[in-house]
Amino acid sequence: MPPPFRRWLFTRAWELPATAYYRSADEPAGAAFIPTYEQLVAATRREADDYLAAKAAELRNRGVAKLRTATLQGDAADKILELAGQTPDCLIALCTHGRSGLTRWVLGSVTEKIVQQSRSPMLIIRAR
Repeated sequence: MPPPFRRWLFTRAWELPATAYYRSADEPAGAAFIPTYEQLVAATRREADDYLAAKAAELRNRGVAKLRTATLQGDAADKILELAGQTPDCLIALCTHGRSGLTRWVLGSVTEKIVQQSRSPMLIIRAR
């Protein structure tokens, strides 16, 4: 039986939301706040960091002492596969949203891509 995992790396991959902004010529200046690219990046990274910090605190409260966090910018499946490839003897634990049909076709499945391409053992949990 393999030894238990002693270290935990809790990650969240993020990409900028695909949102288009436009401004009507009839709008007065300052009528709508349109964030810059840098502001969008900072807000998205902060959201990912805050999420990880909260989840890490929960795990530490449950006795997981050796835990680090990392936010990764890019496609979630690609970033997780890249990190797993650099981390020998890792277990990939994923939460799946259970999408199907058109939604899955449009959005894709991070879990499915990782299951198909990873050589690491995995733990797949259905989201509540």
